[in-house]
Amino acid sequence: MKLRTISQVSKLYGVSTRMLRHYEKIGLLQSQRTDDYAYRMYDENNQIRLQQIIVLRKLRISLKQIGGILSNPNAVSLVEIFTENLNEINAEITALSTMRLILSNFVETIQCKAGSIIEHFIIQ
Repeated sequence: MKLRTISQVSKLYGVSTRMLRHYEKIGLLQSQRTDDYAYRMYDENNQIRLQQIIVLRKLRISLKQIGGILSNPNAVSLVEIFTENLNEINAEITALSTMRLILSNFVETIQCKAGSIIEHFIIQ
């Protein structure tokens, strides 16, 4: 990989230039600038790092946790972070399953009542 401008990296990886600047501001990425070129440039290592950030974000890992992972990628901290996120996802799945059950019961109840109202009008 060669050096790429912020707009090239933005298009290539499907992230906004604003997000790239934010990642840089919080220390997740580093761009290079030369005196004769005003644009941010990203080298191969930072493009690979961005790919890692994108994957971790898709796994719903927070930026703070990503910072910890990238600065100290030992297995123990990874397991702790992934376990924490897995627990959050499991809790969310449980909540969504409960909401689905409640909504299904509402739909069934409304359909039954609507059916008996229609029958009432037909019989009269």
